[in-house]
Amino acid sequence: LAGAAAVKASCVRACGLCPGTPPPTRAAPGAFLDTFSFVDERGLLCEHWAGRCFADEFSRWNYSAAGQAAVRSSCSSACGLYPASPSLAPSPSQSPSPPPVPSPSPLPGGPSICLDDADWKDATGYACDHWGFWKCNADTFTSSGVSRANANAILDHCQYSCGLCGANPRPTCFDEGAWRDAHGTSCDSWGFWGCSPENFSSGGYSRAEAEEVLAKCTYSCGLCP
Repeated sequence: LAGAAAVKASCVRACGLCPGTPPPTRAAPGAFLDTFSFVDERGLLCEHWAGRCFADEFSRWNYSAAGQAAVRSSCSSACGLYPASPSLAPSPSQSPSPPPVPSPSPLPGGPSICLDDADWKDATGYACDHWGFWKCNADTFTSSGVSRANANAILDHCQYSCGLCGANPRPTCFDEGAWRDAHGTSCDSWGFWGCSPENFSSGGYSRAEAEEVLAKCTYSCGLCP
């Protein structure tokens, strides 16, 4: 009894007497057998692992996952007499996740300056100061034969001349100013005469031709939202 007490006092961990450690359980006789000829990946026999088949022991000696499995499989009697110890260190096959890298704070933006593209010219060859004088609106674009694509380009490149600095709204509804219908009539003319069924009928327009006028001359026909 004194010898047993001395073993328990000196071998607290191996005997499973550490606080929070479940008591060791002995396997039923004959339930497990060791392979006595087994030598593990570091040259140790099963007897070395009696009372040491803990995950932290394997990790301490850098055993591979396959090496750990081989010890437990071949030394089942030695390992089966003791409960597994909670893992205190990550296994070699697991690596701790790196700490998250904080995203850099965005740099404060510089002052916003509303300018024209000084060297730019539109599809008809005019610079921004031309449109600053004649105004960048649907009336001017239609009467000047400006296409929708060119009108949007003018507004993009001539923000100062077109008065779009600050909170000023940008016009969005235009005609295809350079377009002519099947009878050679422009959107500007339709804006003067009116896109009415009576005018289409008296002008000999088919349904398809009238619908094309309405699609191309949205502003002049009064169809803007």
